[in-house]
Amino acid sequence: MNAQQLAPGTSRVAFFDDEAAAAADPLQAQINDLIARNEKLTENYDSLSENFEKLQESHDELQEGHDDFLSAFKKGKGVTVPGSSNVTLKINGRIHADYWAFPAHDRGTEVLEGGDPQDRFGFRRVRLSFRGDIGDNMLYRFDPEINNPDDWEWRDVLIGWKNLPGNHTLLVGNQKRPYGLDHLNSSNDNIFLERPMVVDYVNEDARRLGVCLYGFSEDEAWNWRAGVYNGDKVQDSDDFYVSDNYQLEVAGRLANTWWWDEHSDGRGYGHWAVSGAVAQCDGDGPRNRADFFVRPEARSTNRWIDTDPIATATWYQVIGVEQVFNVGPLQIVGEAMNVSVQRDVGSNLNFWGAYGYVSYMLTGEHMEWDRESSTLDGVTPFENVVLIDRCCGGTGGGWGAWQVAGRYSFMDSSDGDILGGMGHSATLGLVWYMNPNAKVQFNYIHGWIVDNQNLAAAAIDEAQYDILGVRCLIAF
Repeated sequence: MNAQQLAPGTSRVAFFDDEAAAAADPLQAQINDLIARNEKLTENYDSLSENFEKLQESHDELQEGHDDFLSAFKKGKGVTVPGSSNVTLKINGRIHADYWAFPAHDRGTEVLEGGDPQDRFGFRRVRLSFRGDIGDNMLYRFDPEINNPDDWEWRDVLIGWKNLPGNHTLLVGNQKRPYGLDHLNSSNDNIFLERPMVVDYVNEDARRLGVCLYGFSEDEAWNWRAGVYNGDKVQDSDDFYVSDNYQLEVAGRLANTWWWDEHSDGRGYGHWAVSGAVAQCDGDGPRNRADFFVRPEARSTNRWIDTDPIATATWYQVIGVEQVFNVGPLQIVGEAMNVSVQRDVGSNLNFWGAYGYVSYMLTGEHMEWDRESSTLDGVTPFENVVLIDRCCGGTGGGWGAWQVAGRYSFMDSSDGDILGGMGHSATLGLVWYMNPNAKVQFNYIHGWIVDNQNLAAAAIDEAQYDILGVRCLIAF
């Protein structure tokens, strides 16, 4: 039978059932070759599918690891340091660039400053922060201040134990003394450029070597901290405190957020706290810490209110009260602090001061609040400062957040034979929040000082001054 004898519709493949017959037909040879290639391609496809599944599994594992890393980084848990698999590292920083001018002053101001107050601009703070966890129950922190490259200092340098019973953390090292609200606030979050006179007067440079226990209640309504500190600071050029007189002090703070508006997610809150310290001082020694002084809420060269070291002082006590009331964009804050000094020779002394301020967010935001520490937690603008091209033409922008504030401060540092000075200061403030990490602050200060020993020596009754301050701040 030949090809011409096939019935219509009969397959040639079925017909040539032996190799010899198939070889005699070129079309059948091509079909057989295609069938062989198809089988090979099927094998390759199966192999590629298997490899793809393995790659997909690897991709999923990498994606999961990336998501875990990003989540931990955003929460501040940092990254794992090579060689220490149970240690994390987070790096933060801040840059505060200042300009200060003295548009008006009198002869009394020149006496206090030691000459004509000069305008100045530079870096108030250039600080790095290295912090992280060590395992599940320890932490560390190291904050060098490098605004003066020739003489850098440190701020917080500590190790600690966290997750202790009762929501407690124990910190050992150089850390803030718990003297009140404004010094416990981060300098990134304060509304005014410099802290009130009484705050810096009582707690100059804030940090001391010590051991402090921190805690808060389960509902975050209460928090507390108490510690033992050395009264002298070693954050400048000294690496050790060297003395047989330790000048120790016990200090603490008890705080209560008595109102927290859950419905507005904390746009309304109320707070009060008390703080205090009992300190022993070496009134006859060269490093006597019964020495209280402060600048005029600006970056002057000298401290314009200054008791000088109080000779024969043996003990002093600090007591402070504070309150915060916040309703949406409106915030009202006040603090008062008192210092009592006992001396072996001469009468005991009493110094005190207070401040109060009112601030208002013109763009409607609010000052955020950290209930675990009872401190300010910054501002998140409704819109950041941007200027971009619109997809449909033209440009679009955001104005950021704007805040106005007014503060009055008072400090009485004169009692008995100590004439440190009595100061008054009124400040108007304007803050432009460009985004949660950057802002520009403007302060205009009018102040006057009386009852000062340097003014008395120059036969001058009063010093009056006006000061302008501007700060560009970035925190990351």
